[in-house]
Amino acid sequence: METPILVDEANGLHYKSFFYMTNTVNQWLMNAVSVPQTYFTEKYYYDYQQNELFVVNEDDANLLTVIENDGNSRGYTGEDIAKLTDKVSKISAGFGVIEIPRLKLEERIAIQIDFISLMENFKFFEDFSEVINQQDQTQTFALDDLLIANKSAYLFIDYWAEFKTKQLACFLNDFEDNHDINLQTVQIWDQSIFKRVS
Repeated sequence: METPILVDEANGLHYKSFFYMTNTVNQWLMNAVSVPQTYFTEKYYYDYQQNELFVVNEDDANLLTVIENDGNSRGYTGEDIAKLTDKVSKISAGFGVIEIPRLKLEERIAIQIDFISLMENFKFFEDFSEVINQQDQTQTFALDDLLIANKSAYLFIDYWAEFKTKQLACFLNDFEDNHDINLQTVQIWDQSIFKRVS
């Protein structure tokens, strides 16, 4: 079977040779913008003052309240607690942080339809289009599951990953430009220590 090449002649792009964005910050950001709109357990933010990306879990604020009320630090350092308190306070005040935007449903659908439209004589176009257009707010990308489930379309998975990465990179470039952020210099605050609380 011939290897499929996805071609976007209008933009002069051949996705087979597209460079994957693999560094940790890019992967973190790709995940942040891809999270479904209805997922509220974690929210993703950028801290202007610290030039940091961070996640706040819905349990983080509760943990701080418990620590404050009973005085038991639960083994966390004062620095860890102070940093989380600072992040949660900034979010509450709406100052100094910005939530990383998530793709809207119509944007997710458009990216997927654009991808399958690039494939010449793609025999699953109609069936896949129907499922993609019926996607709801709880899904990341319906095409992920469609390609995995369909053995005949499975060989397009790598091309879809490249195409999706490119589209998400464009979305993040707009975010970066609109908010005067240099994503090449940001750090990720790993507060995973707080996820161990039972």
